[in-house]
Amino acid sequence: MKKTFLLTLCLAGLFQMEAQNNIVKASVVFGNAGVQYERALGKHFSVAGQGGFAFVNISDRYGNNEFTTGFGYSAEARCYFSSRKGKMQGWHIGPAISFMDTKSDLPDKFKSTIYSVMTGSQWKFKSNLTLEFVLGVGHKESQYDGRTINEDDSLPVFVTGGFSVGYAF
Repeated sequence: MKKTFLLTLCLAGLFQMEAQNNIVKASVVFGNAGVQYERALGKHFSVAGQGGFAFVNISDRYGNNEFTTGFGYSAEARCYFSSRKGKMQGWHIGPAISFMDTKSDLPDKFKSTIYSVMTGSQWKFKSNLTLEFVLGVGHKESQYDGRTINEDDSLPVFVTGGFSVGYAF
């Protein structure tokens, strides 16, 4: 009876450790506030996807600015560098791409694509709650009516950032 109980306890502990391959988060990353899902592919690799409310400022070289809102979604691959922490914990870096379909107060519809490299750190607490901060550099391309809008003539690279709170399971 003791052996069966100990074996059951060990197996439950093993499944508990392996079961935490997922994190669902409430996330705000530049231009997109929504729900993010992250899945571990191994101890040091994961993929994340996010969908939600998009908000983007569209500007052109003539000084025209429009604040647009709509739907946005993104995907990111992550490489974690901590060997002493569990899955999806510690410092990470990886490429990301975001797509945003927005419209302004006028009936104008815009499509924006953001290519970026993101880095950040994620903490997982004993209660399985997670906290994450990210920073990145990216390039935004916006289109209106199938035509690329020329952004400001300044450097076409911008800094982005965000944070999230989630639950690991």
